[in-house]
Amino acid sequence: MIDFSNLPAKDRLYYFDVESSIAIYCADCRDILPLIPDKSIDLVLTSPPYFVGKEYEKYLITLDDYWGLLEDTFTEVKRLLNAGRQIIVNIAHDSQ
Repeated sequence: MIDFSNLPAKDRLYYFDVESSIAIYCADCRDILPLIPDKSIDLVLTSPPYFVGKEYEKYLITLDDYWGLLEDTFTEVKRLLNAGRQIIVNIAHDSQ
């Protein structure tokens, strides 16, 4: 298991199953992804912000900020994924 003890309490381990070594972290990916070793993840499930003006998206001022966030995040995810593994991206319907 990766040591995330230096992260704020809200970003630490959310769930860990000892038998299967499955770990779930609830964190801002910009803080946690750089701490994970290369090719150590089998599945990434993400729901990125949609750049639709939500309060939690206030750091995304321009469309370039948004695309930069996505590019940086998916570059990190590519580094982390084992060969042949998957990323699942949840995208909102355009009416939301």
